[in-house]
Amino acid sequence: MLALALLLVCAGYHWAGCGGGKTPRAEEPESAESVAEAPGTEGEGADSGEAVVEGEESFTYQTEGGETTVEVKREPPSEESLGVPVYPGAAYEPGSGGSLSGISSQGEINLVGGEFRTGDPFERVYQWYRERLGEPILYEPAQGMATWKTASGDRDVVVGLRKEDANTLIIIYSMKGDLEP
Repeated sequence: MLALALLLVCAGYHWAGCGGGKTPRAEEPESAESVAEAPGTEGEGADSGEAVVEGEESFTYQTEGGETTVEVKREPPSEESLGVPVYPGAAYEPGSGGSLSGISSQGEINLVGGEFRTGDPFERVYQWYRERLGEPILYEPAQGMATWKTASGDRDVVVGLRKEDANTLIIIYSMKGDLEP
């Protein structure tokens, strides 16, 4: 379960374009006719894992196993889409998240996430989330870090807190769907 939580957070950062000033492949200014090779694939043709760019916010991977369509939205996530409440008064960090939806023959997966910042002390934010989410899977008060992982039905949510000077950073990612092929 912890590995899944870490995978979701890392995938969320990668897919949402966070970190390193990078943006998702789907947002690169490419024409609808251009074709980009999918990561980790070689060769040409529909069976080689090519990504066919359909526009700035969606693309399709065609592989031997079928077709997967992915849509990327770069907008602040709602509490409903996150599956957990956002700390009252916390402000969304522009460009820190969004959503990614994928549809394939195996089913549909939705990943939503973002970062929020508040001037409230870490301990106050920690207590607020602890009242709502229970005990965290990781709590390092001396380092100002806490992480929760919740699961309900087909949704997994990871909430992370990190103390940053006089602020508290709240990182929330939600994955809804089935990871099994």
